[in-house]
Amino acid sequence: MPGTILLIAGNTNCRLALVRGRTLHPVRLARTDRVIENPARLLSGLRAEDAALASVVPRATRPLARALKAVTARAPFVVSARARTGLRVRYDRRTLGADRLCVAEGAAERWTGDLAVADFGTAVTLNFVDRERCFRGGPILPGPALMLSALGRGTAALPVVRFRPRVGVFTRETGEALAAGALAAVAGGVERALIRAEAETGRRWRLIGTGGTAGLLSRHMPRMEAVDSLLGLRGLGRLFRLNRPGPSAR
Repeated sequence: MPGTILLIAGNTNCRLALVRGRTLHPVRLARTDRVIENPARLLSGLRAEDAALASVVPRATRPLARALKAVTARAPFVVSARARTGLRVRYDRRTLGADRLCVAEGAAERWTGDLAVADFGTAVTLNFVDRERCFRGGPILPGPALMLSALGRGTAALPVVRFRPRVGVFTRETGEALAAGALAAVAGGVERALIRAEAETGRRWRLIGTGGTAGLLSRHMPRMEAVDSLLGLRGLGRLFRLNRPGPSAR
């Protein structure tokens, strides 16, 4: 059974899965810059009858769509501002990133109630989906790796360091200090947004994490109820089923 290819092209990485029926089989992860150079390599050896693509990298969208068509012999479904959704969207669709729509759809399909979905990638997006299945947007802030890169490249003496979450504010050297600051900024920014949302709505929002560093950060964020690294792909599958009628979408 060939199934359907689901592909999300993010700023740093591309994530690819095969879905057969409703079962998701994650298969590949690759750096986006390398995929742009040779899209066919990411898809090498795959057999599928259809495909769905969500891209936040404009220069990657067309090459990936062509490569997917070469595998499936039909143009893929590409998430756009015109895509049919299972949510009411209270946000300017022309500026809504495909990745945000995917994680919102994935969360609304899996959980109930008022959801705050934090997607920890190059940027961190906090995506509010209320109990009435309305997407209400949310803040965007730099991800921890981007913060550390900006500090290292934008200052004269600070080094560029990898992000390693560190508990506490007392540090022994500059690398630790930078990592502690990135953790405090990201966790604090998300938690402050939750507090503001609850003050404005009188509701308690359930914090769900996804994205590359969600697992690491969840250990330092007591409010986070669950982590699902495949949430965006699940949401892309949901959007595919809503927008591509026919046997392959059922």
